[in-house]
Amino acid sequence: MLSRKSLLILVTNTIGAFAGLVALFVIGRYMGPTPYGMFAFSLSIVSLGAFLTRLGYDNAHIKRVSEGEDLARCNGTYLRIKALLITVFVLGVSVAVILWDRFQGFFDATTASVVFVTLAYAVLLEVRLVPTATFDALRQTARTQTLNIVEHVVKTPLLIIFALAYGLLNGRWVPFGDIVEGLMGRLGVVGPVTIETGALLIALAHGVALLVSVIAAFALFRYHGMPIGGYDPALARSYTRFAIPIAVVSSLHLIANHLDAFMIGYFWNAREVGYYYAAVRITTMVIIVPVAVRTLFFPTISQLSRAGDTEGVRTVARSTQRLLSLGIVLLTMFILMFAEEGIHIFLSDSFLPAAETLRLLAIYTFIVSTTTIASSLILGHDRPKTIAAIGIVSVVSNITLNFVFIPESILGVPLLGLRSAGAALATVTAQTIALVLLVWYSRRLTGETHFGMFLVKHIAAAAITAGVLHLLYTPVLGSVDRVWELAAAGILGTILYLGILILLREVTRKDLLMFYDLFHPIRMIRYVREEVGGRKKD
Repeated sequence: MLSRKSLLILVTNTIGAFAGLVALFVIGRYMGPTPYGMFAFSLSIVSLGAFLTRLGYDNAHIKRVSEGEDLARCNGTYLRIKALLITVFVLGVSVAVILWDRFQGFFDATTASVVFVTLAYAVLLEVRLVPTATFDALRQTARTQTLNIVEHVVKTPLLIIFALAYGLLNGRWVPFGDIVEGLMGRLGVVGPVTIETGALLIALAHGVALLVSVIAAFALFRYHGMPIGGYDPALARSYTRFAIPIAVVSSLHLIANHLDAFMIGYFWNAREVGYYYAAVRITTMVIIVPVAVRTLFFPTISQLSRAGDTEGVRTVARSTQRLLSLGIVLLTMFILMFAEEGIHIFLSDSFLPAAETLRLLAIYTFIVSTTTIASSLILGHDRPKTIAAIGIVSVVSNITLNFVFIPESILGVPLLGLRSAGAALATVTAQTIALVLLVWYSRRLTGETHFGMFLVKHIAAAAITAGVLHLLYTPVLGSVDRVWELAAAGILGTILYLGILILLREVTRKDLLMFYDLFHPIRMIRYVREEVGGRKKD
């Protein structure tokens, strides 16, 4: 299951996440958490309205195309549905923002200008889904991942330049200051600049990069002759039948994913949102692993389920979960151990209040690696109503807990006031509820759970590794204050972890050879060239 396609998704997502960390490092040093939090709060506002575009039709398109429906009719129908949803989304968010700005204001968390620039970015994100959803349905992975790389290649340098410019124009020393000053002078930008301007620069960098990626996406779509037919009412009804049961849960899930940042900004301030969003960005390095595998796992399970191959479903699910767990458990352990050190090295000490939030979100990513497989199993068996029901329970739990954990009080009722850590705790609790329900129902479908003793071995190996590192570092090797010291700890921990699993006979020579083949750079480059260039690749 963890084929070269899955690995390519993982590699490109890792590159993107690493590029994002590099940009976040510069933002943390020269902008700080407040401008970053203003952008994150604006993104949460826009994303709360984006449920209007995520009513299950994206999954319906992937489902029908992967099942072999006529591609031209699918593309034509999906394109028109998407255009209608985007129009409603833009109008709805615009009216809401104008009314909110007029009657209540945004306090210190953001401004209407930042929200509207972020809205343009969100629209481009939805537009790009038209070609990328089709590529994903056809499992043309290299094409989708090429577009992601294009976005990161443009976005990361822009974010770095804008962050350096923000620091320079506000009187701080920055590297390459003469170059940055000359560039800003040609653009007619002089300092000092406001926090709002910093947030606008971050939003602008995201939007410009995504625009380049959208242009490349449709160029690739056209180059490979992807057909776009007319609107088919019967097919649209088929999409709707599949989408309706998961529309509610898709919308609630999207709302839950962004309500936390919104509530932190509403009840607290932009700086607190910056802490939370920075922790989210760091844990993205972990969560990209299950996301990468899910992209191919869902259509694969759909095909096996349609063919009635229950044993094939079981085999794929267990092997996929085992390989996911092998990596996720190790990464989670590292974040739990080195949260403060990672923030100190990759951001700045101004972000240290985010350490506990980071630890909680690391636990969340571990849980997601299991729920991802279970939910894909259920959806691949064409049970969207079940996904909807479980999703509603999880999302309602998340939303309710956010109201209890984040604010200090509502309408005079005292609450916990845990700020960003409260949002992370609510997310972990709700995801745990979803895990129990999803695993229970997926077992009903396949006759067994998709994880077993291997998970216990992985957790035990990680715990022993953490104990050894704890005994070694502070009393023997000293503190971890630099990148190379953190990297050395990572290498040592990985060797210990794999060594323990080899002793437990959980990792075998066959596994090591498989990973060698998957990570072989020449074979990966050959695969990308063949798929992007249009030649057939199995």
